[in-house]
Amino acid sequence: MSRLLDTAMHVHSAALRLLRAVRTADAETGVSAPKLSALSVLTFGGAMSLSALAKAEQVRAPTMSKLVADLEAEGLVAKGADKTDKRGVRIEVTAKGRALMEEGARSAWRC
Repeated sequence: MSRLLDTAMHVHSAALRLLRAVRTADAETGVSAPKLSALSVLTFGGAMSLSALAKAEQVRAPTMSKLVADLEAEGLVAKGADKTDKRGVRIEVTAKGRALMEEGARSAWRC
């Protein structure tokens, strides 16, 4: 087997193990995968508008609006005024949301 193919197979195997670990850690949070994905975008990408978040997650604004409402009800995100657009709203991760993401990452690395 060529060295390149051998390396590719090792990377593929490691990626599968990582995905399993992340899936397990995600399930332990009790938060759905779509909500965790949106929360991750906000955690690592910073506060953004609903339309920017919907675009990042490749969903329509009404779908993202429901996810954000659920995340807000769970205390994981908060809506705030957009300083550059008085009509706009920025969505940002709360301390509780950030802690959930950090604990999930620690849990995934323990697997």
